[in-house]
Amino acid sequence: MSTDQPTETPTLTDNEGQPLDFERALAELEVLVEEMERGELSLERSVAHFERGMQLHQFCQDALDQASQKVEVLMRRSETVREGDLTSFIAEGPVSESDEATQ
Repeated sequence: MSTDQPTETPTLTDNEGQPLDFERALAELEVLVEEMERGELSLERSVAHFERGMQLHQFCQDALDQASQKVEVLMRRSETVREGDLTSFIAEGPVSESDEATQ
C-alpha cells in the first residue's frame, strides 16, 4: 500500500523521557550492542538490553522507511516537473537569448 503521505514514526523516548530522533536512537542502539557483545551483563540485563534494542531497531527502521517514502515522493514530483518542463519546451520551442532578456 503506497501513498504519497508517509506514515508517522512512533515516538520513542530516552531514559529521561525525551523524544528520540534517528541519530540518538541509533547511538543508543550501538551502545547496547557493544555492552551485550562484551558478555558481562547478567541474563536479566541482557534480555532488557535486547528488548530495548529491538524497540530502537524498529524505531530506526520506521524512520528510514519514512525517509525513503519522502524521497520517492520528491523524486516522483521532480519527474513530473521535468516532464512538464519538457512538454512546454516542445510546445513553445526553445527560448532564445533575446527572449530571455525580455523576460
